[in-house]
Amino acid sequence: MTDLDLLILTVYIITVVYVLYQAINTLDDQTTFHFDRNELDRVLEEKELKDLINLNFRFEDRYKFEEQPRKLSLSLENKSTDRSFEVDWDHSSLTDFEGRSRRAIRLTPDKRFNLPGYLAFSTVPPGKTLKEDFTAEDTLKMNIDGSLESASPIIDILGIEAGSKKPNKRGEQLKKLYANFMERKEDLRFSARIIVKMTDLVDGGKGDRPYVLPCNFVIKKVPWSDALPFNPKK
Repeated sequence: MTDLDLLILTVYIITVVYVLYQAINTLDDQTTFHFDRNELDRVLEEKELKDLINLNFRFEDRYKFEEQPRKLSLSLENKSTDRSFEVDWDHSSLTDFEGRSRRAIRLTPDKRFNLPGYLAFSTVPPGKTLKEDFTAEDTLKMNIDGSLESASPIIDILGIEAGSKKPNKRGEQLKKLYANFMERKEDLRFSARIIVKMTDLVDGGKGDRPYVLPCNFVIKKVPWSDALPFNPKK
């Protein structure tokens, strides 16, 4: 190989590496959401509810940073034949990645909520499944017609990035958190606290028993390679 051939090969390799680098930089940053059932399953087992109800959440496979979920989609199956369950939204809550408690608001089709007052229970009769969407109160925005809609993500990753640039103590904390998240050294975690009341229909509907169902969630940054269109994992 002549010096000229070596030079051409070197320029070619540098060009390919540069093109690949630029292509990687154009890929959208994405996340995945995971419902960590461990603590919930422990509580269901401890309270002897595992054979009576099944609680789950639905998520898309991936989310772009600017399209993070603005609501949680809950599915609660009543597997019993003689008990009724009710979700107590007034006492349910969401907690963000910083441990801040937030009021949980059930989203209704007409988008009208009496936020300062009482939130109606959602009832799940025997053998039926409840499907509801809910979000944190502070994500809601009022429209001109008085209706409310969820206007910001439950966990705002772009907001974390913006907060990390502020010259204060919290900004420094967010800066470290955001850097670790982007490097996939640390996941973002948040939780929901769902209050469920059970009524035994055999004894005439007496003896409501409330249960606290802990639901933990993990947000992971997707590796850049997963965003490639030809990735076999898709």
